[in-house]
Amino acid sequence: MSVWSEVRGQSMAIEQLRKAVERGRLAHGYLFVGSQGIGKRLVAQKFAQAILCKERKPHELEACGTCTSCRPFLAGNHPDFQVVECPEGKREIPIDLLVGSKENRGQEGLCHGLSLKPLNGSRKIAIIDDAHLLNDAGANAILKTLEEPPELAVLILVASTLETVLPTIRSRCHLVRFQQLGDEDIEALLSAEGSIEPGMVKEVSQMCDGSLSMAKEMLDPALWELRKTLRKTLCERRIPGQKTAQMIFSYLESHSSETSAQRESIQHIFWFVIDDLRQVIQVVCGAETREQNHLLVRDSQNEIVQMAKSLSPDPETIECLAKMCDRVMEASGQVLQNVNLSLCLEACFDDVSRMRANLANTGVH
Repeated sequence: MSVWSEVRGQSMAIEQLRKAVERGRLAHGYLFVGSQGIGKRLVAQKFAQAILCKERKPHELEACGTCTSCRPFLAGNHPDFQVVECPEGKREIPIDLLVGSKENRGQEGLCHGLSLKPLNGSRKIAIIDDAHLLNDAGANAILKTLEEPPELAVLILVASTLETVLPTIRSRCHLVRFQQLGDEDIEALLSAEGSIEPGMVKEVSQMCDGSLSMAKEMLDPALWELRKTLRKTLCERRIPGQKTAQMIFSYLESHSSETSAQRESIQHIFWFVIDDLRQVIQVVCGAETREQNHLLVRDSQNEIVQMAKSLSPDPETIECLAKMCDRVMEASGQVLQNVNLSLCLEACFDDVSRMRANLANTGVH
């Protein structure tokens, strides 16, 4: 079985790496760029394993999985491979992980490890996950390593966006772009884990923006219950704006005390609301909702349809629904700008409440 069999939806990126190896043009630096949860780190690990494999043919990118290099790699203790990522609860990658502590600066850390000769293979390989979270000192340390790369070192940077990586670092790395995963890829990956209701798998796969990590977060039972409550609230003619905002904020606080985690979770919640509003628009315009089309079994399955059928299919109704979507999308963007979450939620759902009231007054059959 190929080492790449676990990877889905990234054939273009893998082929780009294959061609580089076939041509004997292995770079010292790679920059893997793409959204969260689409397989960048997995590809980086498989790439590293294949390069380090002692049974690999010179111009092929395949690992045997059983040699004296693959076994320790798969066990997580290969002496020539290291991974650095942003620690949980931190907003940036600590410089100590890259160049060592103050007491041992330059004598430990990722950069020092890459400078050493390989112990078990022909290369030293390192992955920096969350490379977009490098601070200035960390970025400068990596830049120095890329400017004067050790002969046998390969450094793989994994980042969510290209713009968050210094231009000087980008220019010294071979860029590999990753695609969003397709719905079928997400479905297959979620189904392989088992114990997830098929209807939920199908629905989440179409809502997660091609990100497996986002899909898994959306499957959180507490979040799903919140979604059903929000849908019922949204379908009411009088939405209690402040109460809805407080309900969401209470969920965020119970979910995590870290503001960064709360900001990620609130994006899922906003997406749920936007998705429901879009389905209402579909039905008002005469199309089937996704739930109807896929015959999903949900307690709230008919609420979207019932809300839509209570509205007149006229341009004013469509425009009002679209403005509700736009307001939630605006709030989603504001969260990314580090606004106060509680105030943002209150303002958003106060506005949505007023729009829903206007919709009820002007759009009922």
